[in-house]
Amino acid sequence: MPPPVVTSIGNIMMVKFVSDSSMASKGFSASYITLNASTACGSDLTDPVGFIRSPNYPSHYSNSRLCVWRITMETGKQILLNVTSFAMEQGLPKCLNDYLEIRDGGFEDSPLIGRYCDSTIAPIIRSHSNRLYLKMETDDTIVNTGFSIYYDATMSGCGGVMTNPTGSFISPNYPYPYPQSVECFWTISVALGNIIELEFIHLNLESHTSCEYDYLQYCGDETPRPLVSKTNQLYIKFRTDASNAASGFHARYVTRCTNHLKSYSGVIESPNFMKGYPGSQDCVWVVETTRGSVLNVSFSHFALEASDNCEYDYLELRDGTNATSPLIGKYCYADQLPMPVTTNSSAIYVHFVSDDSVALYGFRLEYITYGCGNLFQTPTGSFGSPGYPVSDPTPRECAWAIRVPLGSRIVMTIDDLDLEQHLTCDVESLEIFGGPDDTSPRLTKLCHTQIMAQDVTSTGNHMFVRFKTNGTLGGRGFHASYKTISGGCGGNFTARSGVITSENYPNSYPHSTDCAWLITVEQGHTVAFTFEDLDMEVDSDCSFDYVTVSGRFSV
Repeated sequence: MPPPVVTSIGNIMMVKFVSDSSMASKGFSASYITLNASTACGSDLTDPVGFIRSPNYPSHYSNSRLCVWRITMETGKQILLNVTSFAMEQGLPKCLNDYLEIRDGGFEDSPLIGRYCDSTIAPIIRSHSNRLYLKMETDDTIVNTGFSIYYDATMSGCGGVMTNPTGSFISPNYPYPYPQSVECFWTISVALGNIIELEFIHLNLESHTSCEYDYLQYCGDETPRPLVSKTNQLYIKFRTDASNAASGFHARYVTRCTNHLKSYSGVIESPNFMKGYPGSQDCVWVVETTRGSVLNVSFSHFALEASDNCEYDYLELRDGTNATSPLIGKYCYADQLPMPVTTNSSAIYVHFVSDDSVALYGFRLEYITYGCGNLFQTPTGSFGSPGYPVSDPTPRECAWAIRVPLGSRIVMTIDDLDLEQHLTCDVESLEIFGGPDDTSPRLTKLCHTQIMAQDVTSTGNHMFVRFKTNGTLGGRGFHASYKTISGGCGGNFTARSGVITSENYPNSYPHSTDCAWLITVEQGHTVAFTFEDLDMEVDSDCSFDYVTVSGRFSV
């Protein structure tokens, strides 16, 4: 394969040829042409590596220019852009003056990766398919040195990571038939405390009743309803087999900055945090913690458009769950942090508003519960119900969050349990969740008396424990301890009831895992094991992904 076309930066190019004293081949033949540096603009690129530069770079580009570059590679390749230099007229927040626009595909209406006019452009940009579309447009005022971008299309693969507040992505080669036997992964990650809405503009995959062949969790040509994530991240997997192919899919997403958070502690960030929040935002977060506790709120970052009466961009905090709750404060600082605040209730209402003009980097708000419960981040620890082993007559709801390093799991041992037994555990209960909060899969819910120790093991590095009591009963409550073990899945369960999930459920489980769980209950009892959800790779003899249940049992 010959080297790519090389274009000089200035009006001089030197070519040097060197040979040693051993072997000799037929050599090379090259040609050159002269380009007008002030007018040369855009091209169709098919070489696997090369440069894209603004006209006249590194001297100033001219006014009123429109340049388009299309990079097209063979199916199955990804394109990597390395932005080595970038300087254009700044027109934030929407880059309305001079800008470079990059789209994931070969067309003017392909999914937008970004529109750039300042240093916020990422140094590395990766396509999700085998085509890229770049457009440079300048107005008739200020000029600058422009940009130099090196591209490399020698990598195989598809998929990528998207962190913009809005975006879209397509299957490889879209709208033409996608390649056979590919597996693509996309991760969408937006600001903390926000959620993601995903919509399919077009979906055309090989149809099958159980989506065994080509799938994106969905298959066929029926466009599904928009999907909304539970957290600030969304994971998408696209897989094709070796037979039929269709035109694929085009999907887009938006960040929804309205969320109801129920957790012991957490973080809320403005949309597109640190990169400039979007204009015309109206965001509401409601944070609720356990009954009888309060919330402490502090800021690690804060920069909004400043004004005397906070009439443009502002953040408002209220002590409660709605817009009529008592006002704590209204903030619009550009260069200082608001003072920490503590609520009088167990909830806080967070309201962020921006207009369509100036945009700064936004805010990062951190909250933590003060009261009954705790946050543990040590390898071992212990805790119990308030007043243990003496009964507490106060109605309470307590929460403990346990967080250990990635790649580790948590084994919680309930040393003593003395709660009022009830069919639905409505009076008193101890609940354990296999994740950071009570939206995670519930591992067990207990409301009985048992002196024998009980073990519950998480599937990941988080565990959330919640204790509720109405204060009318006289039991001891509970006492528990925990320890950290290595490994990502499996464990021992000795509690009377529980839930077992694959790692990362309900998101996709990781590749190449081997997990084992052992359930042991009291003598004289048996175990009833029920699959509530099963979604695994389909194979006639289960030779790829599978789950087995062993022991003496009846069906």
